[in-house]
Formats: sequence, C-alpha cells, structure tokens
Amino acid sequence: EARYRDALKIFREAVEGRDDLGVTDAPAFEGLARAHVYLGRIDLAETAYRRSVDLDPDYASGHFNLAASHSQQGRFDAAITALAEVQRIEGNTDRVVGSMVENAGSAHRVELAREYGAIWMAAHPKDAAMLTLLGNVEGVNGNLNRARSFFERALAIAPGHGEAQTNLDTTLKLLSGQ
Repeated sequence: EARYRDALKIFREAVEGRDDLGVTDAPAFEGLARAHVYLGRIDLAETAYRRSVDLDPDYASGHFNLAASHSQQGRFDAAITALAEVQRIEGNTDRVVGSMVENAGSAHRVELAREYGAIWMAAHPKDAAMLTLLGNVEGVNGNLNRARSFFERALAIAPGHGEAQTNLDTTLKLLSGQ
C-alpha cells in the first residue's frame, strides 16, 4: 500500500496546481487513477480517468480504464459509452469487442452483446470462453434455447469446460421444467 501512496504523491505533484495542463499530461492522470484503483478508491479513480480523457479525447487507455471503473461500479451503460470512444480510436480491437460483450450482457442489452459476440466469434471461432459468456448472456435474459446452443458449441470445442458444462446442465433443467 505504501508504494501506491507514494505513486499518488508523485502523480499529484505532476499535475496539481498547474494551469497549463495539456494532452501530454493525460497519462499522469491515468497513473493517479491506477494508484487510486490499487488503493480501492474507484470513485477517485473514475474522476482521474475522466480528467485524462478530458485532456486528451483520443487517449484510448484513459477511455478504456474509465469504462473499467464504470463497470466495477455496476454502471454498465456508462462503460459501454466509454468503450465506444475506445472503438472510435482503435476500431474493433479484441479488448473493445470483448469488453463490449461483457458490459452489454451485464446491462441486459442482449442485441448489443450479440452484435459484438458475432464480431468476436468471426475472429476467434474456437473461443469456448466467449461462447460460454454469450450463453450466460442469453440465459440470464431468459433465452434458454439460445443459451443451450452456445453452451453446447463451447463444449464441442472444449469438452472439459467446467463453466459451460455446469451452465448447460442448469439450462437443461430449466428447459425441462425441473
């Protein structure tokens, strides 16, 4: 913890009290935010991440970490908005697409999760973990037959995938009315 407090001090000294902050100072606010994250202060981290992207609207890492802070606080729609900024800058990189699926699923935005899931699966057709995540999204939203299909596809790729098997078993019980 002392290391992170030292980091906070260094990053604060780099930015506090200055009236000449610019694009090149955005990483200092991200560093400040990361120190807050390690100290468990997500609200303060969010504020610092926001400052980093206010200084540099094209700072992809700042937007991505802002999205992560929103997600940690259960604010999935805000995370999706921040991820859209990362996508504007980077395009459909794996970190954008994967995070969009996770956050859209958590926000119960099934169509958006499906859209980004399709993008992911086109690039990674043998990804059993993503198929399981997509099955979870469908299952949580009551689409049990679609969930079943995703879990079965995941198990065809990775027969020992424990989460996919457990979730398939649960889905089959729900479908049979047990």
